[in-house]
Parts: sequence; C-alpha cells; structure tokens
Amino acid sequence: MENINLTDSLLEVVDQLKKNGYNNDFEYHADHIHAIQGNVKLEVDDFKVDKGYQFECATSGDCSAVYAISSEKNNLKGVLVDFYDTNIRKLDDKIAQKFEVDTQINHNDDSRVETRYGMNKVFKDTFNENPDRYELRVGYPDFPKCPFNQTFKMLGYDKENKDYVWLVTSVLKDDRLPRVSYSK
Repeated sequence: MENINLTDSLLEVVDQLKKNGYNNDFEYHADHIHAIQGNVKLEVDDFKVDKGYQFECATSGDCSAVYAISSEKNNLKGVLVDFYDTNIRKLDDKIAQKFEVDTQINHNDDSRVETRYGMNKVFKDTFNENPDRYELRVGYPDFPKCPFNQTFKMLGYDKENKDYVWLVTSVLKDDRLPRVSYSK
C-alpha cells in the first residue's frame, strides 16, 4: 500500500483509503472487530491490518490513529478510526498484536485548532487549571453525532458548561480524570 502524504489530516487519509476500496467502517471490541456495514463480526484470524496511520501533535498532546483493514474470508476492506489512539491497550492480546503493523506517522501542528468534530477541545493546560471540572463519560446515549458512520464510545464532559468536549490524549491519560460509565 502506498504511503499517504505526511501532511494529510485524518479526514483526508480516510477519504484516500475509501477511494482505494476501503469502504467499510470497523470498530473495536475486546476480542474481535466489527464491520458496521453488513453487521459482520471478524475474529482474530478473519482479518489483517494492511497499514496504520498515526496522527500526532506534540504541541497539543493529541493523538489519533487510522487502520486500513482487509478480510479475504469475508471479502471486506475498510477503515478503523481510533480517535484517541488509546483503544489498543484495552484489546485482547491476540487482537492487539494484529495492530502492530508498519505505521506511518503524520505530524500535524493543530495547536491553533480549538475544536474537533464540532466540540471544544480541552488541552492539558486548561485541564490542569481545574481538573474537577471534567469527566470522561463512557457509553452515554446523548453523545453527539460521530464522523465515519460510527458512534463515540467515550467523550469528555465539561460539568461547568454542561457540554461534551474533546479531551486531548494527554488529558485522557491523566489519572485525575474520572471515568463515568452510563447506567440506566
């Protein structure tokens, strides 16, 4: 697979992959991945990760990843987007090993970008001013619409403004950030 321009954004990389036949959208589960279109469960031996693209911004502490995935068994090709580049650590070891592929690192300077996917972005310095103001919500039904035909699994929440926010990766890794799972 050809390399994609190092200055391309995550959205541009996904668009280029789709133009190259990676038309499905995949999502992680602990012990498998799931093809959203067609509702297909792919076990560890059912797919391969053809290429990974990591997007790093040293100035904002934000990180995301995109993986090009194919399944000969199921005649599928698609993309899996890890918005925070944190999900691999939560996967079963056999699945996580599949994502240890040749990864192209794209360095982006998005330090001036104050929003992501329509949400205010919370940088580490802002979080440090009042860490009790924020929480990480998991599985809430009122999450805003997510790009790439997927749904957000978790999002930051600003308790003061009562609004969902994009927490940069360095904030997500901070032990002071409480994780709140949805319960009915």
